[in-house]
Amino acid sequence: RPHVVHAHSAKAGLAGRIAVRGRVPTVFQPHAWSFEAVDGRTAELALGWERFGARWADHILCVSESERRTGQQAGITARWSVIHNGIDLDRFRPGGQADRTAARASLPLLDGVDPQAPLVVCVGRLTRQKGQDVLLDAWRRLRVPGARLVL
Repeated sequence: RPHVVHAHSAKAGLAGRIAVRGRVPTVFQPHAWSFEAVDGRTAELALGWERFGARWADHILCVSESERRTGQQAGITARWSVIHNGIDLDRFRPGGQADRTAARASLPLLDGVDPQAPLVVCVGRLTRQKGQDVLLDAWRRLRVPGARLVL
């Protein structure tokens, strides 16, 4: 028998919480709320299962204050904590200009692009939750010659 269950995301997270139903201490980590990814009746159902499933989570762990606030404002009752996603700055230090130029030159996608041109890279699932639509709207208004956006 496990000492604790750490359940992640909407479907697997709900399945894990239902499976143990409070018999084992359980932490749930939404990794973005399911009810924000859909509209209409599906969003209502997703919010319902998040509220329902919260009863079997001893703690809900969010990656941002915004994620926590969204859950609270949606009526999800829980003990909450926020642990931000992090980057090991000792290991992942931005290099100097020579390192950046060499890294960009190694990417075939950027063949022919000025190595000094501003480059914005967005890495994430292509979903409304991740906000690429907002990024694309903002990008259209950007007035920086030669700037490139990579999704």
